[in-house]
Amino acid sequence: KLRGATVTVTSKPGGNVCFSAPGVSSCAATRRPEQIAYATSHVGGRTMIAGLAGSKVRAVIARLSRGGAVWVELRQGSFYALLPKGFELRAVVKVLAGGRRVSFPVAASR
Repeated sequence: KLRGATVTVTSKPGGNVCFSAPGVSSCAATRRPEQIAYATSHVGGRTMIAGLAGSKVRAVIARLSRGGAVWVELRQGSFYALLPKGFELRAVVKVLAGGRRVSFPVAASR
């Protein structure tokens, strides 16, 4: 359980790795040590983010509108967060072993 939500991870026969949490799910073709895969969903004016992180990913940061940020709880290769109401997700940042950060922009929702 992550912040009260269960993230379920399953491996498919073809090699895909899938994850699901309440209201959000997706699959990744592979699960490499430095890779993250995530999905987002909206409920009650809030954004949920859930995903998978490889073994060399030390943290996941959700960068928000208005300069906000949430360090997403990461446990045993999966992560989940319900982001604060009134903020939009702008980027997802993975923090790798050694401290290097890689940012992935997120398109604004309408």
